[in-house]
Amino acid sequence: MSRLGITLCSLVLAGLVAGECRAQEVRAGAGGVAVGGSISDSQINITGIPVEKLPSIIEAATKDWRLLNEQQKQTINNLQNSLGVNEDALKSFFQTIGENEVPTEQLGKKLLEIAGHYKEVLAQVKPGPDDGPKTAEIKRAAEQALKAGQFARADELLDQLQKLQDAALEMGQLERASTSAQRGRLAMTLLQYRQAAIYFAEAGAHVPSGRSDIRLGYLDQEAGALYREGDERGDNRALAAAIERYSIALTMLPRERAPLAWATVQNSLGNALATLGARDKGTARLQEAVAAYRAALSECTRERAPLQWASTQLNLAAALVRLGEREVGTARLQEAVAAYRSMLEAVAPIMRRSKKTCTIGSRGLSGQ
Repeated sequence: MSRLGITLCSLVLAGLVAGECRAQEVRAGAGGVAVGGSISDSQINITGIPVEKLPSIIEAATKDWRLLNEQQKQTINNLQNSLGVNEDALKSFFQTIGENEVPTEQLGKKLLEIAGHYKEVLAQVKPGPDDGPKTAEIKRAAEQALKAGQFARADELLDQLQKLQDAALEMGQLERASTSAQRGRLAMTLLQYRQAAIYFAEAGAHVPSGRSDIRLGYLDQEAGALYREGDERGDNRALAAAIERYSIALTMLPRERAPLAWATVQNSLGNALATLGARDKGTARLQEAVAAYRAALSECTRERAPLQWASTQLNLAAALVRLGEREVGTARLQEAVAAYRSMLEAVAPIMRRSKKTCTIGSRGLSGQ
């Protein structure tokens, strides 16, 4: 006799075993199983079955149910009816109990617990009227797997369903975030920068945790709106908030993976620091702005992105001028002059080409 058969036989030989039942009270006829009472008080009473025949019933039940004789089949049938499950499910219950090496004194309780959970999930997995075609298909397959006692297959199907629902949930969150961002852009259109920043922050809050790239975009827009509010409306608190947002964005944006994007954020941070620094009496913010611009230039080089480099050089020069006006000596001003010259040397060829194109265009028009 197998270990499982001995274990389940011990349940019967114990006579009365405390059980746990989720269903209403059920009374079986002679030779059946009576299951009832509360979770703590329920019991399994097996009567009318000779003790010496129980091992063969359980042994056959856990291997090949076709080996059961008529009396054994009737006993198993009574147990199925009492628990409200089919033959395949009951066999899986026995296997689960054996695999988990449930102690003898807990067998009855666990058998009833398993049956209760099984019937709950079987009822809940049924397709609902609001389910989409794919969801309903998976639920029907899971229901059939449960009825067949194929619990591993049922779990695989429920995992598929969970992933499908997670994807739908993520899409819903992204759409919700996009709507907030649209309101933010509309607020920007109306020059309502403070309100726009609130909408962009709301958009970022609705982005799923796994989509940091999208959250980063909304954070950058929030910082941009706050900068506009601070720069154009004289709101220093908005500028300080913009500086905070840009600093957070830099921690989310790997420099080595997106160097030019990182440089762009550094340049924006420098702008916010320089604007606030121009209003402060000290030089701390201006020094931070210069550091931010130089950090940007370390990635946004003249060879890699000439126009972006020139724009950042211009910002750096302006910050150095303001800093030089507040410091003793001319070192900062000399640095500013060098930055301006470097920028002009880079843009001069571009300006000449642009002027030449405009001249040719003007001649063409005058000749018509």
